[in-house]
Amino acid sequence: MENAAYVALSRQMTLRRELDIVANNIANADTTGFKVEQLMVGTEIGQRARNHGIRPSASFVLDNGVGRDFGQGALSQTGR
Repeated sequence: MENAAYVALSRQMTLRRELDIVANNIANADTTGFKVEQLMVGTEIGQRARNHGIRPSASFVLDNGVGRDFGQGALSQTGR
């Protein structure tokens, strides 16, 4: 398989993971104590496809894990 297909596949897998994280953030937006998550994405330079000197190396997308915001949320007065 060519490098272009691998690059596209790596990005597609990362986008799917990011969509799952965004859906989780939306589903838990009103949950007390929930911390917002964000996908940390990086790149990795891959090797040339086969041994053709005319094809440059490709940059693959890497999933570096999930980052959480541990900051305190806004306080709201309940009236109790």
